[in-house]
Amino acid sequence: MADEDKPRVLRAERELDRVLARAKAARWDSLALAANGRTLRCFVDAVPPARRFVVAGIAPTALVARFNGLSALRRLVIVGLKLGADGARAIATLQSLTSLALADNQIGDEGARAIATLHGLTSLDFGDNQIGDEGARAIATLRGLTSLDLGDNQIGDEGARAIATLRRLTSLVLGDNQIGDEGARAIATLRGLTSLDLHFNNQIGDEGARAIATLPRLTSLNLGNNQIGDQGA
Repeated sequence: MADEDKPRVLRAERELDRVLARAKAARWDSLALAANGRTLRCFVDAVPPARRFVVAGIAPTALVARFNGLSALRRLVIVGLKLGADGARAIATLQSLTSLALADNQIGDEGARAIATLHGLTSLDFGDNQIGDEGARAIATLRGLTSLDLGDNQIGDEGARAIATLRRLTSLVLGDNQIGDEGARAIATLRGLTSLDLHFNNQIGDEGARAIATLPRLTSLNLGNNQIGDQGA
């Protein structure tokens, strides 16, 4: 990574305040905050380098209190900062958002319900957030989603059935959850999917794999680390 592309590290609340004041005054449409620079590299296409920051040593409560006023944001990335449900509720006030990445923030089902009020979202990354079926049902009310990442959560077949009502989805990540054949059959009704990740859902077997195989538009599929045998392959 070139030096000019390296994210600035914010180590004090006053530094964060200066950045957010600039974001509000200039009406930034994108912002990325993460616990480390490696994570931010995953979002180089979504957020310009000057708007990507590593946050170190600033308490989650301090971050949560400062989101108000970022009304122009359309793309927001906050990864690994443990914002919790309170953080999700603060972010839910940003009604202009169309793309949101909140992986690894301990959001939980309560936080998912808050984010589900952002009806303008088309892309949502909620990986590694302790979300179960209740949270999945809340997220399923976001009818405009085309891309959804719920990997590394606690979603079972009931949650998969709820997600399967999102008929506009083209990309879906549900790896490392608790989904079985029943959930796989539900996901197989999403005929517009081009990319699907269901790896490490240890209850998916041959029946679920056969259902997924009927998806007509898939160009990318990950079913690794399941219970799929020769008949499902």
